[in-house]
Amino acid sequence: MSLYDRLIAEIFHRHDGPNHDEFEFDREEMREILEEWGETVRNLGDVPYSYRGGRRPFPEEITATGNWVIEGRGRGRYAFRRLARSPYISVPSDLQTINILDATPDIILKYGSTDEQGLLAKVRYNRLIDTFLGITAYHLQGHLRAYIAESGQIEIDDLYLGVDTDGTQFVIPVEAKTEAESLGVIQVVNLNAFGRENYPQLTLRSVAVKAWEDGTIYCIQFNGAVDSDGIEVIKYKRYRLIREEALARRVGILHAGESQ
Repeated sequence: MSLYDRLIAEIFHRHDGPNHDEFEFDREEMREILEEWGETVRNLGDVPYSYRGGRRPFPEEITATGNWVIEGRGRGRYAFRRLARSPYISVPSDLQTINILDATPDIILKYGSTDEQGLLAKVRYNRLIDTFLGITAYHLQGHLRAYIAESGQIEIDDLYLGVDTDGTQFVIPVEAKTEAESLGVIQVVNLNAFGRENYPQLTLRSVAVKAWEDGTIYCIQFNGAVDSDGIEVIKYKRYRLIREEALARRVGILHAGESQ
């Protein structure tokens, strides 16, 4: 087990986790355990965040006792909570693919990264949020850190504002996941809590985008629940960005020009 796994499992068992549906812990408790072990972690907040954010699955000794999540409970405080549902959002692997001509600039494709920021760049250049939601969306800010009173510090990967044909205005917080990362309900709760607390006058549309192993991009819309057990998927779409048709058309135009 990694040090993170050992530490989170120790927290779980010291609170007799299997016999409770919810219990709180804090960074000071994690620090004390590490001191007992003669170990250190540079950023203690990264330990619970790794499990909340889908970067790490819980150790098997925790998952064997139920569907657990870690919720924020203020600055430096957290809570293990057992859910009645899966703590992760699954997507249908056989969902029909929608082809969209890739408008990503060549220089971005050449030098862009393959992490979540690279994914978000493709979403932005191809206006997938507009296409998916059927509204006009404007990118406002990326990689936003915010403080939610009941949850503590959260991160929003991307933020859009939008308007539809009736003039309704929207706030659209976005969570991005690479192929290897899992999408957790806690992150969707954070999207909803952020939108409700910071833009109460706007209509909330929370969205996740996830890269798939075949190069397609899933877009997922959620309801506005701020409780983990209440999170529901409103709709899925699966997009493939293609360049072959555009390239063929360009070549055809060039050849036509040469023949004249």
